[in-house]
Amino acid sequence: GGLTNDFLIQYAKKYFAEESAASASGNGASSGDDTHIDAQQVRQQIIAAGGDSEQLRNMDDSSLIDLIKKTQSQTSCEITALTIPTPGNKFEAVSLYGDDHARNKNLPFNTRASALGKGCGHSNLEIHGDVFVGR
Repeated sequence: GGLTNDFLIQYAKKYFAEESAASASGNGASSGDDTHIDAQQVRQQIIAAGGDSEQLRNMDDSSLIDLIKKTQSQTSCEITALTIPTPGNKFEAVSLYGDDHARNKNLPFNTRASALGKGCGHSNLEIHGDVFVGR
């Protein structure tokens, strides 16, 4: 029920998963030095966000990078409501469906989708990657 069986969500998740797989296949394996640098950068970002823990500090570099890759490979959609259903709009809603991990995947800033969101009242919205608009 609910959004679980929503066609657009299912289609978007499939699309984002295929895009992730395509970009991942283009990336070669990291060398040991690159893995260490990547892991250090991840640790610094997590600590800067207030997420420091003993478990994080004790995790070896390869395990940390593997954990991040597994987390980012799980496809999910971020749904941003542009309008909400009300009697005034005959209970029709418009939403953006985007890749939940687009920014972490370093996907490009989506100027058009961000402007659309800002035009609908989301003043701080910064969307990266492709999106779908559904009504």
